[in-house]
Amino acid sequence: MRTLTTLLVATVLLISAAAVPVAAQSDTATLTVTVQGPNGTAVPSAELSASWDGGSTTVTTAGNGKAFIDVPAGANVTIDVSSDQYVRNQPFVVTNASSSDVTIDVAPKAELVVEARESSGPVADAQVIVRKGGAVVASGQTDDGGEFATGTVEAGEYGVTVRKRGYYRNSTTLEVSNTTETTLTVRQGSVTLQFNVTDPHFSPPEPVGGVTLSLDSVGAFQTLSSGEQDVRVPVNAELELTASKDQYQTVSRTIDVEETARSVNVSISRRQQVNLTPVSNRIVAGEVVVVRVTNEYSEPIEGATVRLDGESVGETAADGEATVRIETPGGGGYGEEGA
Repeated sequence: MRTLTTLLVATVLLISAAAVPVAAQSDTATLTVTVQGPNGTAVPSAELSASWDGGSTTVTTAGNGKAFIDVPAGANVTIDVSSDQYVRNQPFVVTNASSSDVTIDVAPKAELVVEARESSGPVADAQVIVRKGGAVVASGQTDDGGEFATGTVEAGEYGVTVRKRGYYRNSTTLEVSNTTETTLTVRQGSVTLQFNVTDPHFSPPEPVGGVTLSLDSVGAFQTLSSGEQDVRVPVNAELELTASKDQYQTVSRTIDVEETARSVNVSISRRQQVNLTPVSNRIVAGEVVVVRVTNEYSEPIEGATVRLDGESVGETAADGEATVRIETPGGGGYGEEGA
């Protein structure tokens, strides 16, 4: 009887244990988003477009400027705000999302129109860069009338820069509200670049004269025996440079020109070359001839294989020399290949 009672009690305990509910872990986070304008003013009817890796949703704020967005817990969520009166220059980003309160600030809508001019009239195709708080908000080129419009941006303080190849840049800071128009005047100018061309094979590098420096839209110039050459170039330009000389490798690179004179160092090296010459001009069949193998700088090459009529007949020593026996007269030739 006692055994039966024990079994019944154990069974009841097992059933009770199985009936204990296990709390489910949620994989969804709810963001309580508040959209507010200047001075904390609630922004109703703002459309919030939230997106994350693998999904997106759209909600609208209520009269108190609030909306609820369900997103995957731990996701990085990007929220764009669209409103009739307000705007954000950049989307709002929530990282590692969890159920929490989120406040998104917006500003009244505005637009900036920039005109670039020089003394003779408007400047077309000038680059305009508009920044707020150091971040680029808008950029583009002026049209034929010298104008560039940002489109809709936040009202507030902006830094504006106008630049163009061959012109000094002009920058200003201004307050933008509604539709704000401003004019920035630019003027043409040039600076001197001092080119220094050297051969890095030597220590210290040695200057190379007679190098042709070709700069697109500027011209071609030759370095002096000192390896130097001064060239006048337009300010704020990207110039493609080509440096070339016989027996040297051609070098190409882009030169970023600012608004002050500066030095430009260019390294140029000889083309790789293996030279083989007999130490003596007298070559007699049955005797040996000493040949010397040198590189493009006339320096001895150690360990180069010397071949006679295609067959290996020796290897150069540290002084670049090898001894070759000429067994029979004929028109055969000897050659070399680097080790």
